[in-house]
Amino acid sequence: MALEGLARDGGLYVPELFPHITKEELAALRGKSYVDVAFEVLKAFFAGVPGIDLRRLLQHAFTKETFEVEEIVEVKRLAEELFLAKLFRCPTLSFKDYSLQLVGRVFNYLLAQTGTRATVIGATSGDTGSSAIEAMRGCENVEVCIFHPRGLVAEIQRLQMTTVLDGNIHNFALEGTFDDCQAMTKALFKDPDIRAIHPLAVNSIGWVRIASQMVFLVSEWLQVTERDDEAITVAIPTGNFGHALAAYYVRKMGVPIKTIIVCSNENDVLPEFYETGVYRRRERVIPTTSPSMDIQVSSNFERFVYEASGGDADLVRSLWEQFETEGSFRIEGELHERCCDGILAGKATQAEVRETIRSTYLEYGEVIDTHTANAMAVVKRFPVNGKVVVGGTASPHKFPEVVKEALGASFCEPMPERLARLFLMPERVTTVPNDFATVKKLVLSCS
Repeated sequence: MALEGLARDGGLYVPELFPHITKEELAALRGKSYVDVAFEVLKAFFAGVPGIDLRRLLQHAFTKETFEVEEIVEVKRLAEELFLAKLFRCPTLSFKDYSLQLVGRVFNYLLAQTGTRATVIGATSGDTGSSAIEAMRGCENVEVCIFHPRGLVAEIQRLQMTTVLDGNIHNFALEGTFDDCQAMTKALFKDPDIRAIHPLAVNSIGWVRIASQMVFLVSEWLQVTERDDEAITVAIPTGNFGHALAAYYVRKMGVPIKTIIVCSNENDVLPEFYETGVYRRRERVIPTTSPSMDIQVSSNFERFVYEASGGDADLVRSLWEQFETEGSFRIEGELHERCCDGILAGKATQAEVRETIRSTYLEYGEVIDTHTANAMAVVKRFPVNGKVVVGGTASPHKFPEVVKEALGASFCEPMPERLARLFLMPERVTTVPNDFATVKKLVLSCS
């Protein structure tokens, strides 16, 4: 399953069983290193990898040099019961590194075991692509083909991808939206000629991505709680629903997460579902200042509905076939109640995002990016009791124009050198039409 993206029937892989983490096991993880926590969370999902090898992969993925912080996950208390998980002290300044640094090493390890080469295929709304490229540049066992929507990612996000000139990296700017990029990659995974070149998924349609994201959520809980039965709320800016799904799975495994707040921008397909039971694709994606969330089709929502339905694969297949043909479906009654159990959802407008960036700085002295600001704005609308951890998913330096507009002279920190030098580097990218035959030919030529 680790080396698969979509299943051959077009569905998504999920584990047959989830291990349960007891209160005693959670207590034993307090004070442990991030690698130790990751090993305990992931070992059941990597049963085919010898423990000594899994621990070595984790040690190479999560070094203090790579992540720049002592704890790997840095959680800052903003107020008595409000915390910010700063998940961007990492190579590409995006939380995607927490999963893809491991995914790249797992892919390379498994391919080396079998003497196989493969082609990584991914769609990105901004951060997944750069994280995947950084993790797998120069890997001798993989070619990497990344599709981003032309003109719809932030400039720094684009440069983090297109300035990587390693021979195994191939960047494609697709004429369309992120949903078009995602649909294209799914179509490629279903194609028999593409399957012959062993396609691998770096998007969160791939199971390893989801599993690895579960680790930092456990780390957040360990850092902010004092009692082993203390439940927290997590507020997550989301587009493709991977981060939120990881929180759902962590709760399923026994970690006391009381509430998951799903936070969207104006592309609010998920808040609409939780309010009305209708999941529908709009006529167009609304470009916003939080481009990684500019998504109308959240792939991991399919996994979530499968879990909420008690594993009813026939129902999920029927719903998504209806979605493909009609652009929407409705879930009502008891199933919708189960979908909403322990989950809140809301959206923030771009004006609210700018205001939240400003107010967060004035109240807490913390500069946040546009995606994190969506979550910070939404979380304040809900009267949640207990500790709340907001997922800070990207560095404010990746979206400097909006942050400067919100803060003015207050945002005077120098841009990190790793970002500043991108503007001086040559780029390599191929613009492609939203045409399957053309794209397929290009991908095959790269392999």
